[in-house]
Amino acid sequence: MAQLRGFVTYAAIAVGVAACGTFPNWALAQTQSPAPTASQPLPAVNPQPPAQARWFTFQDNSIGYRFSTEFKEPAIRDASNPNGTPISKSIVTLTHADAWKYGSNFLNLDILKSDGSDPANKTSTGAVELYFIYRGQLSPDEIFKTKRFPIGPIRDITFEAGFDRNTKNTQFASQKWLAVAGPNIHFNVPGFLNVGLHYAQEWNHNGIVGRYIQFDPTFEIEAVYSFPLDITGLPLRLEGFANLITPKGRDAFGNQTELEIFSQTRLTLDLGQVVFQKPRFLDFSLGYQYWFNKFGNDHNRTKGSIENAPFFATRVHF
Repeated sequence: MAQLRGFVTYAAIAVGVAACGTFPNWALAQTQSPAPTASQPLPAVNPQPPAQARWFTFQDNSIGYRFSTEFKEPAIRDASNPNGTPISKSIVTLTHADAWKYGSNFLNLDILKSDGSDPANKTSTGAVELYFIYRGQLSPDEIFKTKRFPIGPIRDITFEAGFDRNTKNTQFASQKWLAVAGPNIHFNVPGFLNVGLHYAQEWNHNGIVGRYIQFDPTFEIEAVYSFPLDITGLPLRLEGFANLITPKGRDAFGNQTELEIFSQTRLTLDLGQVVFQKPRFLDFSLGYQYWFNKFGNDHNRTKGSIENAPFFATRVHF
């Protein structure tokens, strides 16, 4: 079964970059290196700068790992776990985020390996899933050279669009496409708080009944946040995301989908700064993931559709 939003959000961007207001929600939750500021003069460069310096105002690439023994999948349960069998998953994440003159781009690939409780089709070995996400934002203020923002509690409003694509080698054989588009509101807070309001359309495959399905259009909210915990005296952040997806019609089994809530909260330490005196290089996180009516399944009908998963994660930026 498809992971509705993947398992992302491994690190957070510094306050200086958050202030630029051009990153998509997912990129903000993934990146951390600050953009140059007026108080950080750039060194003298050749009059002909490299293409990357001309095109991007910020760029971050990273690789991350996350692990938990408490993931769930709808309809996977056993006699000793009637509400859903705990599943161990190792997740490797490759991420690219950038900002340019008029907006930003975010690309994320998750490679998820389950244990035998979530088996690949016709085997007893754990399933493998690939989940790819793209989000892009454009800032009308930058494009049209206007000065509508900041205003009140809002720092900027951008237009966001993107898609999700997954494949998983279980009997269900998910082949998901998800398209999203809508405004993204950037709030004036310490750190950042961004809220995307999206039109969403999903297509998927159900190998159990052998059919593809187009779900009804739906509305979703994607919120992402990162708040520095300076009072601790450590380079700590409280960060995470929360998604709300309204019902999307009937699934391929003919069951009515339900309101879905997916959230992840983590306490992240800049371990690179603490251990290596190299800020924004290595992160370590302890977190908690909650998923209600996973993939839109009614948890009363389909056991395993509520997930409570503590986890640990680490990420290296390069």
